[in-house]
Amino acid sequence: RIMASILRVNTITDASSNNSTAVSVINQGTAKVWVQFAGSSLSGTGTTGVDDSFNLTSMTDDDTGRYTVNINSDMNNNDYAVHSTIGQSASAIGDYITNIASLATGTVQVGSSTRGGSYADSAVHSVTIHGDLA
Repeated sequence: RIMASILRVNTITDASSNNSTAVSVINQGTAKVWVQFAGSSLSGTGTTGVDDSFNLTSMTDDDTGRYTVNINSDMNNNDYAVHSTIGQSASAIGDYITNIASLATGTVQVGSSTRGGSYADSAVHSVTIHGDLA
């Protein structure tokens, strides 16, 4: 029989009692949301095209090269940090850029475009969010 338990600590340290870190620091430094998806495979709203994720409800394909990340457990406010990267193909390295269009507590809109400014679906798109959950 498996029993649930809670471990309550203020600080985590290594076996020789060096390199201590407060649990609050570890919590602040972890990603609260992350997703890897293929923009070229998204259609409508759902998780088709999502390769893997954490704290994601769904993705929305807003238009060519424009996507909304729908967050499961909302962020505390819209002052969080977003890191977004894209990949197309080995022959297109450096030819595409990513942007962040809108931040809300429950969603973030991201996009991918060519250097020339035309929106284009990404082959691989990763989004990571750091900040405080509500």
